[in-house]
Amino acid sequence: MKKILVVEDNEDIAETLALRLRIASYEVAVYHDGYDVLTVLHETEHPPDGIVLDLMLPGRSGYELLSSIKGKWPEVRVFIFSSHQELEKTFPRTWIEGFFIKTDGIEKLIEAMDRVLK
Repeated sequence: MKKILVVEDNEDIAETLALRLRIASYEVAVYHDGYDVLTVLHETEHPPDGIVLDLMLPGRSGYELLSSIKGKWPEVRVFIFSSHQELEKTFPRTWIEGFFIKTDGIEKLIEAMDRVLK
């Protein structure tokens, strides 16, 4: 089973996304703060297979988090899940597997994760 970290400060969105990912046969852990995720990543022996990352987070922004993740764990697949479509072009395409808009729903995100991770 592939392990996914969901990094989302909106608890309702995070829990809905986690539930949908579990139904799709992923092991899921949810974090609401950028610092918590970095702490967990530094303490784990095996990094997750993928991270679903919101951009606007307390503690550390999604931009800062993405830079830290790719600097230390370049093999981790990152999927941006954001409300801010205008920010899509600001990301290095080689760092992310895709940029998904929350208002488009979760299905496109999960379909992309299945293509990349399974």
